[in-house]
Amino acid sequence: DQEQVPQFEAVNGHLACSTGFRLRPVAGLVEGVEFLAHLANGEFLATQYLRHPSRPFYTPEPDVLHELVGHASLLSQPAYAQLHRWFGEAALALHEPDQLTRLDRLYWRSMEFGLVEERGRARALGAGLLSSCGELERIEHGATLQPCSTEAILETPYDPTTFQPELYVWPSQRALRNWVRGQLERLIQ
Repeated sequence: DQEQVPQFEAVNGHLACSTGFRLRPVAGLVEGVEFLAHLANGEFLATQYLRHPSRPFYTPEPDVLHELVGHASLLSQPAYAQLHRWFGEAALALHEPDQLTRLDRLYWRSMEFGLVEERGRARALGAGLLSSCGELERIEHGATLQPCSTEAILETPYDPTTFQPELYVWPSQRALRNWVRGQLERLIQ
């Protein structure tokens, strides 16, 4: 709708029919394992406020544009909804701080800032990319694009307050989903 931001109730009706997920409003950023654990039950914690006009190209905290353009679009697709549930199940199964840190980094670099190759070009898949004009522009001009690297993705800290200097590219959507699923299985073993 070009006249108003969609309400979560309407979006939830669509998500319920397509994948069984629902957006649950929260007042602000919910971090780490608490956020991820809700995914196991098909519940995505989402903010409803709009980013400040002084930061139109990137917001360090999720806003309703990020939730709807980025996450709700992925959650409406069965393969990605299932991947989110697996992230949630992993969050519930893991207890060691280093494992939870790796899980968080895996989510960040795939579901938030992952890229896939289509027709020879890197295309945004992650919600952080899809909802940020600034990050989208940097795919072509500014960010360092790297092939998927397990060590770099799981071992390197990230800074959520600024543009991501490195973005990781998978050869296809299927490759990204399969790789993430494999990493989740390794983390919980």
